[in-house]
Amino acid sequence: TTQRERMLWQLVATLSQVSGVSDVALTYNQTPLRVITNDDNQPVLTSGRDPRSLVVRGLDFGYLQAGRIDSIDGLAAAINIITMTGFAETLEGIASENPKAETQLRRISQAYLDFHRESPHLWSLLFAVPVDHHSEDYHKAIYRIFDLVVAAVRPLSPDAGVARRKAKVLWSALHGICLLHQSGKLNVGENDPTEELVDTFLDQFLKS
Repeated sequence: TTQRERMLWQLVATLSQVSGVSDVALTYNQTPLRVITNDDNQPVLTSGRDPRSLVVRGLDFGYLQAGRIDSIDGLAAAINIITMTGFAETLEGIASENPKAETQLRRISQAYLDFHRESPHLWSLLFAVPVDHHSEDYHKAIYRIFDLVVAAVRPLSPDAGVARRKAKVLWSALHGICLLHQSGKLNVGENDPTEELVDTFLDQFLKS
Protein backbone atom coordinates (compact mmCIF):
# COMPACT_ATOMS: atom_id res chain seq x y z
CA THR A 1 0.00 0.00 0.00
CA THR A 2 1.42 3.37 -1.03
CA GLN A 3 1.37 6.52 1.09
CA ARG A 4 -1.23 8.01 -1.28
CA GLU A 5 -3.48 4.97 -0.85
CA ARG A 6 -3.08 5.12 2.93
CA MET A 7 -4.14 8.79 2.83
CA LEU A 8 -7.25 7.84 0.85
CA TRP A 9 -8.18 5.11 3.32
CA GLN A 10 -7.64 7.51 6.21
CA LEU A 11 -10.03 10.01 4.63
CA VAL A 12 -12.67 7.33 4.03
CA ALA A 13 -12.33 6.12 7.62
CA THR A 14 -12.60 9.71 8.86
CA LEU A 15 -15.75 10.23 6.81
CA SER A 16 -17.32 7.25 8.48
CA GLN A 17 -15.98 8.14 11.96
CA VAL A 18 -15.19 4.46 12.30
CA SER A 19 -11.80 2.81 11.98
CA GLY A 20 -11.34 0.01 9.51
CA VAL A 21 -13.07 -0.90 6.25
CA SER A 22 -15.78 -3.42 7.03
CA ASP A 23 -19.29 -2.11 7.77
CA VAL A 24 -18.33 1.55 7.58
CA ALA A 25 -21.47 3.70 7.30
CA LEU A 26 -21.37 6.77 5.04
CA THR A 27 -23.98 9.25 3.89
CA TYR A 28 -23.92 12.12 1.41
CA ASN A 29 -26.88 14.21 0.24
CA GLN A 30 -29.17 11.89 2.19
CA THR A 31 -27.82 8.96 0.17
CA PRO A 32 -26.84 6.05 2.44
CA LEU A 33 -23.57 4.39 1.49
CA ARG A 34 -21.78 1.41 2.96
CA VAL A 35 -18.21 0.27 2.65
CA ILE A 36 -18.05 -3.50 2.99
CA THR A 37 -15.54 -6.21 2.24
CA ASN A 38 -16.33 -8.74 -0.45
CA ASP A 39 -15.50 -12.44 -0.56
CA ASP A 40 -11.93 -11.60 -1.61
CA ASN A 41 -11.56 -9.18 1.32
CA GLN A 42 -11.60 -6.21 -1.08
CA PRO A 43 -13.48 -2.97 -0.34
CA VAL A 44 -16.71 -2.30 -2.21
CA LEU A 45 -19.29 0.47 -2.02
CA THR A 46 -23.03 -0.10 -2.03
CA SER A 47 -26.26 1.75 -1.42
CA GLY A 48 -28.69 -0.98 -2.40
CA ARG A 49 -30.71 -3.06 0.06
CA ASP A 50 -28.60 -6.06 -0.83
CA PRO A 51 -25.09 -5.20 0.41
CA ARG A 52 -23.66 -7.36 -2.37
CA SER A 53 -25.46 -5.44 -5.13
CA LEU A 54 -22.47 -3.15 -5.67
CA VAL A 55 -24.63 -0.21 -6.68
CA VAL A 56 -23.64 3.42 -6.29
CA ARG A 57 -26.60 5.73 -6.04
CA GLY A 58 -26.85 9.44 -6.72
CA LEU A 59 -25.76 9.75 -10.35
CA ASP A 60 -27.59 11.42 -13.22
CA PHE A 61 -30.72 9.32 -13.63
CA GLY A 62 -30.95 6.74 -10.88
CA TYR A 63 -28.34 4.07 -10.34
CA LEU A 64 -24.86 3.46 -11.63
CA GLN A 65 -24.08 -0.24 -11.84
CA ALA A 66 -20.60 0.10 -10.41
CA GLY A 67 -19.60 -3.55 -10.65
CA ARG A 68 -16.57 -4.63 -8.71
CA ILE A 69 -14.72 -1.84 -6.91
CA ASP A 70 -11.48 -3.59 -6.05
CA SER A 71 -9.23 -0.73 -4.98
CA ILE A 72 -9.22 2.33 -2.76
CA ASP A 73 -9.00 4.46 -5.92
CA GLY A 74 -12.24 2.94 -7.23
CA LEU A 75 -13.88 3.51 -3.85
CA ALA A 76 -12.67 7.13 -3.63
CA ALA A 77 -13.78 7.75 -7.21
CA ALA A 78 -17.27 6.36 -6.45
CA ILE A 79 -17.64 8.67 -3.45
CA ASN A 80 -16.24 11.58 -5.47
CA ILE A 81 -18.68 10.98 -8.33
CA ILE A 82 -21.58 11.28 -5.91
CA THR A 83 -19.99 14.36 -4.31
CA MET A 84 -19.34 16.05 -7.67
CA THR A 85 -22.84 15.26 -8.89
CA GLY A 86 -24.37 16.91 -5.84
CA PHE A 87 -22.10 19.94 -6.22
CA ALA A 88 -22.90 20.22 -9.95
CA GLU A 89 -26.60 20.32 -9.09
CA THR A 90 -25.88 23.17 -6.65
CA LEU A 91 -24.06 25.10 -9.41
CA GLU A 92 -26.89 24.45 -11.86
CA GLY A 93 -29.31 25.95 -9.35
CA ILE A 94 -27.09 29.01 -9.03
CA ALA A 95 -26.99 29.43 -12.82
CA SER A 96 -30.76 29.17 -13.18
CA GLU A 97 -31.44 31.69 -10.40
CA ASN A 98 -28.76 34.24 -11.30
CA PRO A 99 -28.54 35.29 -14.96
CA LYS A 100 -25.87 37.94 -14.33
CA ALA A 101 -22.33 36.59 -14.79
CA GLU A 102 -20.75 38.43 -11.86
CA THR A 103 -23.46 37.26 -9.47
CA GLN A 104 -23.06 33.69 -10.70
CA LEU A 105 -19.31 33.73 -10.16
CA ARG A 106 -19.57 35.18 -6.67
CA ARG A 107 -22.20 32.62 -5.67
CA ILE A 108 -20.27 29.75 -7.27
CA SER A 109 -17.23 30.82 -5.26
CA GLN A 110 -19.29 31.00 -2.08
CA ALA A 111 -20.71 27.54 -2.76
CA TYR A 112 -17.15 26.22 -3.06
CA LEU A 113 -16.19 27.85 0.26
CA ASP A 114 -19.35 26.47 1.90
CA PHE A 115 -18.50 22.96 0.68
CA HIS A 116 -14.97 23.25 2.07
CA ARG A 117 -16.22 24.54 5.43
CA GLU A 118 -19.17 22.15 5.85
CA SER A 119 -17.60 18.97 4.42
CA PRO A 120 -13.82 19.28 4.84
CA HIS A 121 -13.14 15.55 4.61
CA LEU A 122 -15.22 15.14 1.46
CA TRP A 123 -13.45 18.22 0.08
CA SER A 124 -10.05 16.70 0.87
CA LEU A 125 -11.02 13.37 -0.70
CA LEU A 126 -12.11 15.24 -3.82
CA PHE A 127 -9.34 17.82 -4.17
CA ALA A 128 -6.39 17.20 -1.84
CA VAL A 129 -5.33 13.64 -2.71
CA PRO A 130 -4.84 12.34 -6.29
CA VAL A 131 -7.17 9.50 -7.29
CA ASP A 132 -5.86 7.06 -9.91
CA HIS A 133 -9.15 6.31 -11.65
CA HIS A 134 -10.15 6.86 -15.27
CA SER A 135 -13.74 5.71 -15.79
CA GLU A 136 -16.08 7.59 -18.10
CA ASP A 137 -18.44 8.41 -15.21
CA TYR A 138 -15.61 9.91 -13.16
CA HIS A 139 -14.43 12.18 -15.97
CA LYS A 140 -18.00 13.16 -16.90
CA ALA A 141 -18.59 14.31 -13.31
CA ILE A 142 -15.42 16.44 -13.41
CA TYR A 143 -16.28 17.97 -16.81
CA ARG A 144 -19.85 18.70 -15.71
CA ILE A 145 -18.62 20.99 -12.93
CA PHE A 146 -15.92 22.59 -15.08
CA ASP A 147 -18.36 23.29 -17.93
CA LEU A 148 -20.69 25.09 -15.50
CA VAL A 149 -17.83 27.34 -14.37
CA VAL A 150 -16.84 28.00 -18.00
CA ALA A 151 -20.45 28.93 -18.82
CA ALA A 152 -20.46 31.45 -15.97
CA VAL A 153 -17.19 33.01 -17.16
CA ARG A 154 -18.07 33.01 -20.87
CA PRO A 155 -20.02 36.34 -20.94
CA LEU A 156 -16.91 38.05 -19.54
CA SER A 157 -14.54 36.52 -22.10
CA PRO A 158 -13.87 37.38 -25.75
CA ASP A 159 -13.93 33.73 -26.86
CA ALA A 160 -14.39 30.18 -25.61
CA GLY A 161 -10.67 29.52 -25.23
CA VAL A 162 -10.18 32.50 -22.94
CA ALA A 163 -13.26 31.48 -20.95
CA ARG A 164 -11.80 28.02 -20.34
CA ARG A 165 -8.48 29.48 -19.19
CA LYS A 166 -10.26 31.95 -16.90
CA ALA A 167 -12.33 29.12 -15.43
CA LYS A 168 -9.14 27.20 -14.63
CA VAL A 169 -7.61 30.29 -12.99
CA LEU A 170 -10.75 30.84 -10.89
CA TRP A 171 -10.94 27.19 -9.83
CA SER A 172 -7.23 27.11 -9.01
CA ALA A 173 -7.49 30.27 -6.89
CA LEU A 174 -10.44 28.92 -4.89
CA HIS A 175 -8.67 25.62 -4.36
CA GLY A 176 -5.39 27.28 -3.36
CA ILE A 177 -7.00 29.64 -0.87
CA CYS A 178 -8.91 26.78 0.78
CA LEU A 179 -5.93 24.40 0.85
CA LEU A 180 -3.47 26.97 2.23
CA HIS A 181 -5.99 28.24 4.77
CA GLN A 182 -6.70 24.66 5.90
CA SER A 183 -2.99 24.03 6.48
CA GLY A 184 -2.43 27.37 8.25
CA LYS A 185 -0.02 28.56 5.56
CA LEU A 186 -1.93 31.82 5.02
CA ASN A 187 -1.76 32.85 8.67
CA VAL A 188 1.34 35.03 8.27
CA GLY A 189 0.82 37.76 10.82
CA GLU A 190 -2.92 38.09 10.28
CA ASN A 191 -5.65 35.49 9.93
CA ASP A 192 -7.76 36.72 6.99
CA PRO A 193 -11.08 34.87 6.53
CA THR A 194 -11.27 32.87 3.31
CA GLU A 195 -14.35 34.87 2.24
CA GLU A 196 -12.37 38.11 2.36
CA LEU A 197 -9.49 36.62 0.38
CA VAL A 198 -11.87 35.25 -2.25
CA ASP A 199 -13.70 38.60 -2.49
CA THR A 200 -10.36 40.36 -3.03
CA PHE A 201 -9.43 37.89 -5.76
CA LEU A 202 -12.83 38.20 -7.46
CA ASP A 203 -12.65 41.99 -7.46
CA GLN A 204 -9.44 41.75 -9.49
CA PHE A 205 -10.57 38.76 -11.56
CA LEU A 206 -13.75 40.49 -12.71
CA LYS A 207 -11.78 43.53 -13.89
CA SER A 208 -9.52 41.46 -16.16
